[in-house]
Amino acid sequence: MDHLKRATARRREISREEVDEAYQRCLKAGARIHFPPEEDRDIPGYVELFFFDPDGFRIEIVHQDLKALAQAGQEGGEVTAEELSRFPEQREG
Repeated sequence: MDHLKRATARRREISREEVDEAYQRCLKAGARIHFPPEEDRDIPGYVELFFFDPDGFRIEIVHQDLKALAQAGQEGGEVTAEELSRFPEQREG
């Protein structure tokens, strides 16, 4: 799959509600949904939506709840450095 390229664009933090709203807008627009919003099975608080834009590019919209991830770690859940590396540093403001 070397012919496929991946581009990443980030903006402000996205709430879970915004992910759900984006999903509803995609449905109304007739977008092809790859995966509806759902929480990742392995990373607590990581909710993602995948859909295809009109040009066929797959778009991912993500909500990251670091408090849920931290809570899982405090409750004895396995939280690896690799999982934590998926989350950009959180900044106030």
